[in-house]
Amino acid sequence: MKITLKPLKIKKYVKRFEKNQKAKDIIEKLDRQIKTVFGVDVEIQSLKRTLFGFAVQDVYDFISIVFTFFLISCLLFALYTRISILFGLIFLPSVTAMPIAVLSIRTKNLKINLNRICLIQ
Repeated sequence: MKITLKPLKIKKYVKRFEKNQKAKDIIEKLDRQIKTVFGVDVEIQSLKRTLFGFAVQDVYDFISIVFTFFLISCLLFALYTRISILFGLIFLPSVTAMPIAVLSIRTKNLKINLNRICLIQ
């Protein structure tokens, strides 16, 4: 039995950015990218993936995961401030950027694989 975690829902906060056309375009592009990379648009069950154990269905789930990682890194920063503030200042953005980096890597790999398939045919 596979358990998938659900991230915090912050959909109502992100919806506010859709009033701005540039932000709306970025959100739509990111949503399409996420649905393609994580296999949401594809009917094959084996292609559906998770991001650090969280099920990703759309851009709102992805932003929620980034926000969750930010909260976790803030908590760890608060716990480890006694060790070194420099450690925390390096740790905070790196942990927050992990989901973004994983999405970027998976997108690049998907583009490379699609280019290989197109060249073969």
